[in-house]
Amino acid sequence: MLLSQLLNFITTTFIILVFSTTATAANLSLPHPLISFLESLPQSSQRLLLWNNTLPPCQWPGVSCSSNSTSITSIDVSSLGLSGQLSSSAPHLCRITTLREIILSYNNFSGPIPPSLFHCPSLTSLRLGFNSLSGPIPPDVLLATHLTELVLSNNFLSGSIPKQLLRLPHLQLLNLHSNNLTGPLPDFPPSCSVSKLNLNKNILSGPLPPTLSNCVNLTEFLVSSNKLSGIITSDAFVGLRSLQCLFMENNDFTGELPRSLLGLTGLTVLVLSKNQFNGTIPEAIGHLQSLTEIFLWGNNLTGPIPRSVGTLALLKTLELSSNQLVGPLPSELGNCSSLVELLLQFNLIGGPIPPEISNLKKLEKLYLFDNELEGIIPPQIGNMTSLIDLQLYNNSLSFRIPAEVVYLRNLRYMSLAFNKLSGEVPGELGRNLSYGLVKLDLTGNDFHGLIPPYLCEGG
Repeated sequence: MLLSQLLNFITTTFIILVFSTTATAANLSLPHPLISFLESLPQSSQRLLLWNNTLPPCQWPGVSCSSNSTSITSIDVSSLGLSGQLSSSAPHLCRITTLREIILSYNNFSGPIPPSLFHCPSLTSLRLGFNSLSGPIPPDVLLATHLTELVLSNNFLSGSIPKQLLRLPHLQLLNLHSNNLTGPLPDFPPSCSVSKLNLNKNILSGPLPPTLSNCVNLTEFLVSSNKLSGIITSDAFVGLRSLQCLFMENNDFTGELPRSLLGLTGLTVLVLSKNQFNGTIPEAIGHLQSLTEIFLWGNNLTGPIPRSVGTLALLKTLELSSNQLVGPLPSELGNCSSLVELLLQFNLIGGPIPPEISNLKKLEKLYLFDNELEGIIPPQIGNMTSLIDLQLYNNSLSFRIPAEVVYLRNLRYMSLAFNKLSGEVPGELGRNLSYGLVKLDLTGNDFHGLIPPYLCEGG
């Protein structure tokens, strides 16, 4: 009896040992998940030749590991010319349970986004931008509850944005720009954690959701070049005190500029061009002291340019062209000491050019053409020594061209055409040619006398 039990024990132990050894050998014979990923692609990159068993995976190019150099945490194979569909490749990546970051950007991957990518248990960052991926954003994205960054830009994705996407509890960066996404903007939940949202260049439609103000951490809100429409409610941006960049150009928004914009004291870039906004530019825009760029061109804005703009000491670009703005140019513009571009063309601005504008020592581009300006070109214009491009044509400016233009040594382009300028063309302009002036247009004025020889010779 004892002998029989002993034989059974030995036999069982032998079977277990054989099975265990066989299983271990089988596991050891399995290729590394990254090698399996690479082998599933139709072609690989020379930079990934070191993805083999001669080196530990933590020493492979594009692979990052934890501080103890044992656990793979990040894979970056961007810009390697990789191609193929990810549906057969992605499951291999999720076999690495410690993987937090997957970067496959700037390649030639095509086909749908595989749902399995969102099953990686530790995934916090997924970057698939600048490929040729198509189809919808898979609903499995909602399973990636640790996700903080999702970048799917510059692909051919279609369908709507998953309604629950913005409910991911840790999502901070969502970049879907330059796709073919349709439908409305999703609602923004009270728990919205997104700080950077880029939906530019899609086919999104409908109004701005009133729940946008739930995203109190939002620093960048970019929805330019869509088909969004409707009146933006006056309280649309209430509470978004962290907002720095607001891009909403090239849509079909209507009505007046929302008053809640004036509470965004941290705003640095305001881009609302190519919509159908009407009404005036509020004087309180001067409260936005952090502004460096204002783009409101291509709307139906009326009234004068607010004098308070002159308090914006950090402003570098003021683009208000192609509206119906009237009144004189405010002399306070001369206080915008950081201004590099002043673009006010295609309006109804009248009156003289204020001499204070010559205080803009950093100004490189001054576009005042196609307005109703009159009076002289102030001789103080010679103080604007950074000026490269001066366009004053199609106005009613009169008297002479000031000789002080000779001091504009950086000037490359100047048009004073179709005004009421008179007198002789100053020979000093020839010096501007020697400095680098490449285009000068004086057509349609009342000049008399000879063309200065120095002007022709550039001497």
